[in-house]
Amino acid sequence: MKLNEKIILCRKRAGLSQIDLADLLGVSRQSVSKWETGEANPDVTKIAPMAKALGVTADWLLSEEGPAQEAKPEPTDPRPTAEMAACPEWVERLPKSVLRLVKKYGWIFGLRMAAAGLLFLAFGIFTRVISHRFFSGVPVGAVGGMTFDGVTSQASGLFDGFSAFAMLIGGGVAVLGLALAWALKKWGEKNS
Repeated sequence: MKLNEKIILCRKRAGLSQIDLADLLGVSRQSVSKWETGEANPDVTKIAPMAKALGVTADWLLSEEGPAQEAKPEPTDPRPTAEMAACPEWVERLPKSVLRLVKKYGWIFGLRMAAAGLLFLAFGIFTRVISHRFFSGVPVGAVGGMTFDGVTSQASGLFDGFSAFAMLIGGGVAVLGLALAWALKKWGEKNS
C-alpha cells in the first residue's frame, strides 16, 4: 500500500477532513490533497505529527505494508509539541483566519490588529471633521438660486452616522488588538 493511499485511509478512519488534517499539521488543504493524489509527498518534518494525528506509527505510514494497522487517533491533542507550546489554550477558540495569523506572528499580530483599528478610527474622525467643515455654513433653503430642501442636513447626518460607525469599529478593533497582544505577550513571558 502506498503512502498516499494510507493517508486517505487513515484520515477517513480518524474522521478527519482534509482541512482538519491540514490545520493539525499547519499546512494548506491543497497540500493534503496533493499528498493524497500522489502528486507530492509530505515534508519529512510532517510525517511524525501526521502519524500521531492519524493514530498510526510513522514506520507503518512509510512502509509498504497493507492496511493491517487500525487507525485510532490518540485522545490527546494531536498537534505537534512545538506548536502546542506556541499558543495558550484559549487561542484555539479564535476564528480560524485569526488563529492562523496568531500562530504565524504571535503577539505581534495583536499590535498589527490594533494599528489597523487605529487607522479605521482615524478615518472615522477624518470623515467627521471633513463633513462638518463641508456642510457647516450651508443654509438649508435657497443658496445662489438653488434650493436644497434639507438635502444638506440629511447628507451631514449620513456622514455623521458613517463616521460614528467607523470610529466605533476602529476603536473596538484597536482595543481588542491591544488586549490580544498583551495577553499573548504575558503568556509568552510566563512560559519562557
